[in-house]
Amino acid sequence: MKYYPINLGLEGKKVVVIGGGSVASQKIAGLLEAGARIVVIAPRLAPALKEWVVSGRLHFIERKYQKGDLAGAILAFGATNDRAVNQLIHQEALERGIWFNAVDQPEECDFIAPARVSRGELLLTVSTGGQAPFLSKAIRERLEQLFGAEYESFVRVMGFLRTYLGERGRKDELFPFFEKKGDLLLKSLQKKDWEGVQRLLRESFGALSLEELQIQ
Repeated sequence: MKYYPINLGLEGKKVVVIGGGSVASQKIAGLLEAGARIVVIAPRLAPALKEWVVSGRLHFIERKYQKGDLAGAILAFGATNDRAVNQLIHQEALERGIWFNAVDQPEECDFIAPARVSRGELLLTVSTGGQAPFLSKAIRERLEQLFGAEYESFVRVMGFLRTYLGERGRKDELFPFFEKKGDLLLKSLQKKDWEGVQRLLRESFGALSLEELQIQ
């Protein structure tokens, strides 16, 4: 494997996307989830992107790429379907020390964006090193079935308990609870059995309210 996996904090950071089609839309959807400050440069936009522009979620510059467009960015994406243009964007990115990804052009990429499954703070990613994107997609779809929406609440509960017990000098109680009752808690969350969740937590840790956990 020639890539080093890393999760980036992009909240409030500028990311430039060159191109405004469906592929750009897919990239931008993930960038919006991460809270990036997105600038899109393209002669035209896909319908989904127009909605995000109107709602103020991204800034749109209506024209083709020009050298200098990457100024101030931390990341850049080329989604132009023009290999020569992507090469020019990559050259500017190299000059500015900006990480660049060209869709379907691994030779022009400083990084690749893996397929991902997001369940709140739980993030699962799959990569084939750019060799077989269709396989990454197939594995992602399987993971979506294995890790349902209940995992968002599961992670939230575990995070709350980690803080709650740590503040009380009881952090050593968390892992035994996870080993013995983690599956029961997960099943209760999956069924939205809030009484069952409350009972499990009270039996293990004392009085805890669902309001405190913020999971309903």
